[in-house]
Amino acid sequence: ELQNNELDLCIVATGSDYLDVIRTPLTNEEICVAITENHPLYKNAAPYDQKPPCYPINAFQNDSFILLKKKAVLREITDQFFEKAAFTPNFAMDTPTIHTALLMLSGGIGTATLCPKGYDASFSKLRYIALDNPPFYSVSICRRVGASPSKSLSFILNLIEENKWQY
Repeated sequence: ELQNNELDLCIVATGSDYLDVIRTPLTNEEICVAITENHPLYKNAAPYDQKPPCYPINAFQNDSFILLKKKAVLREITDQFFEKAAFTPNFAMDTPTIHTALLMLSGGIGTATLCPKGYDASFSKLRYIALDNPPFYSVSICRRVGASPSKSLSFILNLIEENKWQY
C-alpha cells in the first residue's frame, strides 16, 4: 500500500529491505527463547524484566517449538538463524502471531518459542533465555522514496524522532 501511494507512512516489522521505501528503525530487539515452568532450564531463566542467561540454540534440541507461520517476518528471521546455526527445531505447530504463540506456550502447547525479549509482560509465568549470536527483530517507520512529506507527516516524523529513546 505504501509503494502504491495508498499510504504515506507505516510502522512495521521489517526483516528485509523493500524497494522504493525509506526505512527508519525504531527498535532492534534481541530474539530470545521463551520457556514454560515445566522446562528443565526454567530455574536458570529470567523473568520478563530481568537480563536472561545465555545458552546455545543446541540446548533446545529436545524442545517442541511453536513457530510463527511461514512468511511472517519473525519466522523468516528465526528460520535464517536456525539455518546459520545448523539447527533443526522440533516443530509442535505454527501460529500467525507472537501473542498467540506465547498464549499456546503458556497453555501447555509446546515447550519453547522464539520472540523479542519482553514482548508482553502479561505472560508472567514464562521465562526467557538469550541465545549465542542472537537474531534481532526490527520495527521501522517506512515511507516512500521521493515523496515529499506533508506538514502533518513531517510533524509525525519529527515527533517520533525526538522521542525515539522511549521505544
